[in-house]
Amino acid sequence: MTKKNIWSTLSLDENKPNILKSLNALGEPLSASTKGYLYAEINPVDTYDEKTLDLGVVYYFYIIAPYLANYRINIFRVAETPNSIQIYDVINNSPPVTVKDLNDLDNKVENIIQTPKIKELIQNLYASSIELRKKSS
Repeated sequence: MTKKNIWSTLSLDENKPNILKSLNALGEPLSASTKGYLYAEINPVDTYDEKTLDLGVVYYFYIIAPYLANYRINIFRVAETPNSIQIYDVINNSPPVTVKDLNDLDNKVENIIQTPKIKELIQNLYASSIELRKKSS
């Protein structure tokens, strides 16, 4: 039996824009903005669309508070299948929003983060983290 590289026809580009890169780029500044008291974590899991049975990935976007016993809360999730990309705002319990492209994803995520409920949640996590850190020092 000969060894054949069945992957040689793929055009693999590590710099190709994708949802995970976009979400990581959106989440990274949180740690610097909060001096490490909070940070974002994105966890992808496989899924499928129950209506079309398309396989896909769901990206869960968490805010982590290390000084609050690594408390984590899912702010939103992005579901990607071959036919669609949708954002689910978990905190505001909004209906899913369809995303056209990665720029649209960035804009819609920014809109979600700017909602009063999420802003207040993040501010409370930050203030609580600072308070707990002061008490433990």
